[in-house]
Amino acid sequence: MNKKYFFQLIFLFLGVFFSAQEKKILFIGNSLTYYFDMPQMLEKMLNENNTVGYKVTQVTLPGIQLEHHVSQGTVKLKFDETDWDDVVLQHGTLGYYVPEEVSLNILPSIKALQSYDKSKKAKFYLFATWVSKEQYPFQMCYPKMIYTRNGDDLNQKYCSKKFQSLEEAKDYLENQYAAIAKETHLTFTKHSAMEYIFEKEHPDLNMWEDDMHPSKIGSYFNACIFFKLFSDKNLKEVKRNFDIKPEIASMIRNFVEDNYVKF
Repeated sequence: MNKKYFFQLIFLFLGVFFSAQEKKILFIGNSLTYYFDMPQMLEKMLNENNTVGYKVTQVTLPGIQLEHHVSQGTVKLKFDETDWDDVVLQHGTLGYYVPEEVSLNILPSIKALQSYDKSKKAKFYLFATWVSKEQYPFQMCYPKMIYTRNGDDLNQKYCSKKFQSLEEAKDYLENQYAAIAKETHLTFTKHSAMEYIFEKEHPDLNMWEDDMHPSKIGSYFNACIFFKLFSDKNLKEVKRNFDIKPEIASMIRNFVEDNYVKF
Protein backbone atom coordinates (compact mmCIF):
# COMPACT_ATOMS: atom_id res chain seq x y z
CA MET A 1 0.00 0.00 0.00
CA ASN A 2 1.23 3.48 -0.83
CA LYS A 3 2.63 5.04 2.39
CA LYS A 4 0.94 8.38 1.74
CA TYR A 5 -2.41 6.64 1.20
CA PHE A 6 -1.88 4.59 4.37
CA PHE A 7 -1.38 7.69 6.51
CA GLN A 8 -4.39 9.36 4.91
CA LEU A 9 -6.50 6.39 5.99
CA ILE A 10 -5.10 6.60 9.53
CA PHE A 11 -5.93 10.30 9.82
CA LEU A 12 -9.39 9.68 8.36
CA PHE A 13 -10.00 6.91 10.88
CA LEU A 14 -8.83 9.07 13.77
CA GLY A 15 -11.01 11.94 12.60
CA VAL A 16 -14.09 9.72 12.46
CA PHE A 17 -13.21 8.21 15.85
CA PHE A 18 -12.83 11.51 17.68
CA SER A 19 -15.87 12.95 15.93
CA ALA A 20 -17.91 10.01 17.16
CA GLN A 21 -16.54 10.56 20.67
CA GLU A 22 -17.61 14.21 20.76
CA LYS A 23 -20.66 14.92 22.87
CA LYS A 24 -22.78 17.85 21.69
CA ILE A 25 -24.78 19.94 24.16
CA LEU A 26 -27.20 22.71 23.18
CA PHE A 27 -28.39 25.42 25.58
CA ILE A 28 -31.58 27.33 24.69
CA GLY A 29 -32.48 30.28 26.89
CA ASN A 30 -31.67 33.84 27.89
CA SER A 31 -29.40 35.78 30.24
CA LEU A 32 -30.06 33.39 33.12
CA THR A 33 -28.08 30.90 31.05
CA TYR A 34 -25.40 33.05 29.44
CA TYR A 35 -24.44 35.35 32.34
CA PHE A 36 -20.66 35.29 32.83
CA ASP A 37 -20.35 32.86 29.91
CA MET A 38 -21.63 29.92 31.94
CA PRO A 39 -21.90 27.54 28.92
CA GLN A 40 -18.27 28.30 28.00
CA MET A 41 -17.22 27.72 31.62
CA LEU A 42 -18.91 24.34 31.45
CA GLU A 43 -17.27 23.35 28.15
CA LYS A 44 -13.79 24.15 29.48
CA MET A 45 -14.43 22.24 32.68
CA LEU A 46 -15.79 19.21 30.83
CA ASN A 47 -12.83 19.12 28.45
CA GLU A 48 -10.16 19.64 31.12
CA ASN A 49 -9.32 15.97 31.72
CA ASN A 50 -11.67 14.02 29.47
CA THR A 51 -11.04 11.58 26.65
CA VAL A 52 -14.51 12.34 25.33
CA GLY A 53 -14.68 15.79 23.74
CA TYR A 54 -17.57 18.09 24.63
CA LYS A 55 -18.91 20.80 22.35
CA VAL A 56 -21.29 23.24 24.05
CA THR A 57 -23.42 25.49 21.82
CA GLN A 58 -25.92 28.08 22.92
CA VAL A 59 -28.87 29.94 21.43
CA THR A 60 -29.42 32.64 24.04
CA LEU A 61 -30.62 36.23 23.87
CA PRO A 62 -31.47 38.75 26.61
CA GLY A 63 -35.07 38.63 27.81
CA ILE A 64 -36.09 35.97 25.31
CA GLN A 65 -38.45 33.18 26.36
CA LEU A 66 -38.98 29.69 24.96
CA GLU A 67 -41.94 30.75 22.80
CA HIS A 68 -39.70 33.35 21.13
CA HIS A 69 -37.13 30.67 20.35
CA VAL A 70 -39.90 28.73 18.61
CA SER A 71 -41.25 31.70 16.63
CA GLN A 72 -37.84 33.00 15.54
CA GLY A 73 -36.78 29.70 13.99
CA THR A 74 -33.08 29.88 14.90
CA VAL A 75 -33.25 26.85 17.17
CA LYS A 76 -34.93 24.76 14.47
CA LEU A 77 -32.01 25.52 12.18
CA LYS A 78 -29.63 24.21 14.84
CA PHE A 79 -31.53 20.91 14.87
CA ASP A 80 -31.56 20.82 11.07
CA GLU A 81 -27.78 21.24 11.03
CA THR A 82 -26.89 18.43 13.43
CA ASP A 83 -28.10 15.96 16.04
CA TRP A 84 -27.66 16.81 19.70
CA ASP A 85 -26.87 14.54 22.62
CA ASP A 86 -28.25 16.87 25.29
CA VAL A 87 -30.53 19.91 25.08
CA VAL A 88 -31.08 22.30 28.00
CA LEU A 89 -34.19 24.49 27.92
CA GLN A 90 -34.45 27.62 30.08
CA HIS A 91 -37.45 29.93 30.48
CA GLY A 92 -37.61 33.06 32.64
CA THR A 93 -38.16 32.04 36.26
CA LEU A 94 -41.10 34.37 36.91
CA GLY A 95 -43.19 32.72 34.20
CA TYR A 96 -43.45 29.48 36.15
CA TYR A 97 -45.46 31.18 38.88
CA VAL A 98 -48.39 32.02 36.57
CA PRO A 99 -50.46 28.93 35.61
CA GLU A 100 -51.62 30.41 32.29
CA GLU A 101 -48.05 31.20 31.29
CA VAL A 102 -47.17 27.56 31.91
CA SER A 103 -50.15 26.11 30.04
CA LEU A 104 -50.29 28.60 27.16
CA ASN A 105 -46.59 29.29 26.57
CA ILE A 106 -44.10 27.12 28.42
CA LEU A 107 -45.59 23.67 27.83
CA PRO A 108 -46.43 24.19 24.12
CA SER A 109 -42.97 25.70 23.54
CA ILE A 110 -41.17 22.78 25.16
CA LYS A 111 -43.15 20.31 23.07
CA ALA A 112 -42.44 22.28 19.88
CA LEU A 113 -38.71 22.37 20.64
CA GLN A 114 -38.69 18.64 21.39
CA SER A 115 -40.33 17.99 18.01
CA TYR A 116 -37.28 19.46 16.26
CA ASP A 117 -35.21 16.47 17.35
CA LYS A 118 -35.79 14.22 14.35
CA SER A 119 -33.22 11.71 15.58
CA LYS A 120 -35.23 11.18 18.79
CA LYS A 121 -31.91 10.59 20.55
CA ALA A 122 -31.43 13.90 22.36
CA LYS A 123 -31.99 14.05 26.10
CA PHE A 124 -33.92 17.16 27.08
CA TYR A 125 -33.46 18.97 30.37
CA LEU A 126 -35.31 21.84 31.99
CA PHE A 127 -32.88 24.27 33.64
CA ALA A 128 -34.45 24.72 37.07
CA THR A 129 -33.32 28.29 37.67
CA TRP A 130 -33.19 29.65 41.20
CA VAL A 131 -36.14 31.21 42.95
CA SER A 132 -35.72 34.93 42.29
CA LYS A 133 -35.24 37.56 44.98
CA GLU A 134 -38.52 39.43 45.58
CA GLN A 135 -40.15 41.56 48.24
CA TYR A 136 -42.76 39.44 50.00
CA PRO A 137 -45.71 39.18 49.82
CA PHE A 138 -45.16 38.75 46.09
CA GLN A 139 -47.48 38.16 43.14
CA MET A 140 -46.64 37.90 39.44
CA CYS A 141 -49.12 39.00 36.74
CA TYR A 142 -49.18 39.07 32.93
CA PRO A 143 -51.65 41.07 30.78
CA LYS A 144 -54.20 38.71 29.29
CA MET A 145 -53.77 40.48 25.94
CA ILE A 146 -50.30 38.98 25.36
CA TYR A 147 -51.99 35.59 25.06
CA THR A 148 -55.24 36.53 23.30
CA ARG A 149 -53.87 39.41 21.16
CA ASN A 150 -57.23 41.03 21.83
CA GLY A 151 -57.14 44.72 22.74
CA ASP A 152 -60.27 44.29 24.83
CA ASP A 153 -58.19 42.19 27.24
CA LEU A 154 -55.65 44.93 27.94
CA ASN A 155 -56.86 45.58 31.48
CA GLN A 156 -57.32 41.93 32.41
CA LYS A 157 -54.53 39.89 33.91
CA TYR A 158 -53.45 36.35 34.57
CA CYS A 159 -51.79 36.23 37.98
CA SER A 160 -49.97 33.86 40.26
CA LYS A 161 -51.06 33.17 43.78
CA LYS A 162 -49.73 35.60 46.39
CA PHE A 163 -46.58 34.18 47.92
CA GLN A 164 -45.83 35.10 51.50
CA SER A 165 -42.19 33.99 51.66
CA LEU A 166 -39.22 32.90 49.58
CA GLU A 167 -39.64 29.37 50.92
CA GLU A 168 -43.24 29.21 49.71
CA ALA A 169 -42.24 30.50 46.28
CA LYS A 170 -39.36 28.01 46.07
CA ASP A 171 -41.60 25.05 46.89
CA TYR A 172 -44.17 26.15 44.33
CA LEU A 173 -41.47 26.68 41.71
CA GLU A 174 -39.96 23.25 42.17
CA ASN A 175 -43.40 21.61 42.07
CA GLN A 176 -43.95 23.37 38.74
CA TYR A 177 -40.63 22.07 37.43
CA ALA A 178 -41.59 18.54 38.46
CA ALA A 179 -45.06 18.75 36.88
CA ILE A 180 -43.69 20.14 33.60
CA ALA A 181 -40.98 17.48 33.52
CA LYS A 182 -43.56 14.74 34.01
CA GLU A 183 -45.82 16.03 31.24
CA THR A 184 -43.04 16.58 28.71
CA HIS A 185 -40.91 13.54 29.63
CA LEU A 186 -37.78 15.53 30.29
CA THR A 187 -35.57 15.93 33.36
CA PHE A 188 -35.39 19.08 35.44
CA THR A 189 -32.01 19.99 36.88
CA LYS A 190 -31.03 20.32 40.53
CA HIS A 191 -29.98 23.97 40.41
CA SER A 192 -32.83 25.54 42.34
CA ALA A 193 -32.80 23.03 45.19
CA MET A 194 -29.03 22.97 45.53
CA GLU A 195 -28.51 26.73 45.31
CA TYR A 196 -31.10 27.32 48.03
CA ILE A 197 -29.23 25.09 50.49
CA PHE A 198 -25.79 26.34 49.47
CA GLU A 199 -26.79 29.97 49.92
CA LYS A 200 -28.25 29.24 53.35
CA GLU A 201 -24.98 27.58 54.37
CA HIS A 202 -22.85 30.38 52.90
CA PRO A 203 -24.80 33.64 53.21
CA ASP A 204 -21.55 35.59 53.05
CA LEU A 205 -20.94 34.60 49.43
CA ASN A 206 -22.42 36.86 46.77
CA MET A 207 -24.34 34.43 44.56
CA TRP A 208 -26.33 37.20 42.87
CA GLU A 209 -25.38 39.91 40.38
CA ASP A 210 -28.79 41.54 40.88
CA ASP A 211 -32.26 40.43 41.99
CA MET A 212 -32.56 37.99 39.09
CA HIS A 213 -29.16 37.03 37.64
CA PRO A 214 -26.34 34.95 39.09
CA SER A 215 -23.01 36.56 39.89
CA LYS A 216 -19.81 35.04 38.51
CA ILE A 217 -19.69 32.82 41.58
CA GLY A 218 -23.32 31.85 40.97
CA SER A 219 -22.65 31.11 37.30
CA TYR A 220 -19.72 28.90 38.32
CA PHE A 221 -22.03 27.12 40.75
CA ASN A 222 -24.48 26.49 37.89
CA ALA A 223 -21.69 25.21 35.63
CA CYS A 224 -20.56 22.78 38.35
CA ILE A 225 -24.05 21.27 38.59
CA PHE A 226 -24.21 20.88 34.81
CA PHE A 227 -20.76 19.25 34.98
CA LYS A 228 -22.19 16.54 37.24
CA LEU A 229 -25.22 16.19 34.99
CA PHE A 230 -23.16 15.55 31.86
CA SER A 231 -20.09 13.84 33.27
CA ASP A 232 -19.25 11.03 35.66
CA LYS A 233 -15.96 12.72 36.56
CA ASN A 234 -15.13 13.96 40.03
CA LEU A 235 -15.55 17.73 40.35
CA LYS A 236 -12.82 17.84 42.97
CA GLU A 237 -10.30 17.04 40.23
CA VAL A 238 -11.28 20.12 38.20
CA LYS A 239 -8.68 22.89 38.37
CA ARG A 240 -10.32 25.79 36.52
CA ASN A 241 -11.42 28.69 38.73
CA PHE A 242 -12.18 31.34 36.07
CA ASP A 243 -10.57 34.07 38.21
CA ILE A 244 -12.74 33.17 41.19
CA LYS A 245 -10.76 32.95 44.42
CA PRO A 246 -9.39 29.36 44.54
CA GLU A 247 -10.77 28.68 48.02
CA ILE A 248 -14.28 29.76 46.93
CA ALA A 249 -14.18 27.77 43.69
CA SER A 250 -12.97 24.73 45.61
CA MET A 251 -15.76 25.17 48.18
CA ILE A 252 -18.35 25.20 45.40
CA ARG A 253 -16.90 22.15 43.66
CA ASN A 254 -16.72 20.23 46.92
CA PHE A 255 -20.32 21.09 47.86
CA VAL A 256 -21.70 20.02 44.47
CA GLU A 257 -19.61 16.85 44.34
CA ASP A 258 -20.50 15.79 47.88
CA ASN A 259 -24.21 16.63 47.67
CA TYR A 260 -25.28 16.11 44.06
CA VAL A 261 -26.71 12.62 44.54
CA LYS A 262 -28.67 13.75 47.61
CA PHE A 263 -30.97 16.04 45.63
